[in-house]
Amino acid sequence: MISYKNSIKILKNAKIIIKNELINSSNCINRVAAENIFSKINNPEGDNAAFDGYAINSKDTKRLDKKRVNFLKSLEQ
Repeated sequence: MISYKNSIKILKNAKIIIKNELINSSNCINRVAAENIFSKINNPEGDNAAFDGYAINSKDTKRLDKKRVNFLKSLEQ
């Protein structure tokens, strides 16, 4: 068995070479991009809460339980 310090030295000196490759976007699940990817357009163009999610007041959820779960659904009209 080798020492901890010696194993760290070996790992630091080891070089792993991973080459870039071109693949279809449909095959990119569980892959990492080799460089940053930037969109050519800004979408949405402005700040728009409709694209960002939902906001609710915590006071409105204070008394919710399994029986009153439909309360939030009725707010979506």
